[in-house]
Amino acid sequence: MGKQAGLTLVRQLAFLTAMCGTAAAGPILFSSVDGQSTEGLGRFSGSLQYGGNQVTFMLTNENTSQEGGYITAFALGRPWQVEGISLASTSFGLTHLLGGPAFSGLVSAPPYGGFDFGVSTSNSWLAGGSPKGGIPAGGAGTFVFDLTGTLAGLTASDFTASGSTGYWLAVRFRGGESLDGWSDKVVLISSANAIAPPPNEIPEPATMALLGGALVGLALLRRRRKA
Repeated sequence: MGKQAGLTLVRQLAFLTAMCGTAAAGPILFSSVDGQSTEGLGRFSGSLQYGGNQVTFMLTNENTSQEGGYITAFALGRPWQVEGISLASTSFGLTHLLGGPAFSGLVSAPPYGGFDFGVSTSNSWLAGGSPKGGIPAGGAGTFVFDLTGTLAGLTASDFTASGSTGYWLAVRFRGGESLDGWSDKVVLISSANAIAPPPNEIPEPATMALLGGALVGLALLRRRRKA
C-alpha cells in the first residue's frame, strides 16, 4: 500500500468516525403529564421534528373512549428564524392554519395568551359548541408545516424554547363524554417538558462495517511499514 493510499484511508477513517459521533438527533418528545390545564381532563403526547425546512408535528389524544374529547386545535410559538409558515399536510379535519400572515402572537388561546401559529377545525383556537372533526380519543394526527426564513442552524429544540407567553404549545380539547360535554385547555411550559434523545445515537450496521474495514486497512499499513 503506497503513501497516497494510506493518506486516503486515514481521511476516510476520520470522516466515518465523525459520522458515527454526530448522528442526526431524533424528534423532540413531549407529553401533557407535566403541563398546565384549566380542567385537568385532556391528555396528549406527541413529537416534533425539524428537517428540510419542514416541521413534522405528531399529536396523540391519550384520553380513553369512555372519557372522550376531541383535540380541535393546537398552537405553538415561532422561533425568530422563521418568517413564513404554510400547512403542507394535515389530518382529522384540522385544516385551518392560524396566525398568518404575521405569525406573531395572533393566535388567542385564553387564558394562556397569544401564540404565533397553529391549526384548528375552525378559524379560531378556542371555538365553541359541538366539535366538527378533531383528533378523537385514542387517535393520532400528523401535521407538516413548510417554513421560510433564515433557517440555517434552526433545530427542533428552538420550537420548544419559543413563545412570548412562557408556553410553547397550547392544545384545545372539546366534546368530552359528560352531560355538559367537557372541554379543556392544556399548555406546556417552554423547554420544560421536552425529552431529547441521546446526542450520540448507535451507528447503523453499514457505518460500523465501513469503520471496521478502515481500521483493518490501517493495521495492515502499519505492519507493512514495520516490515
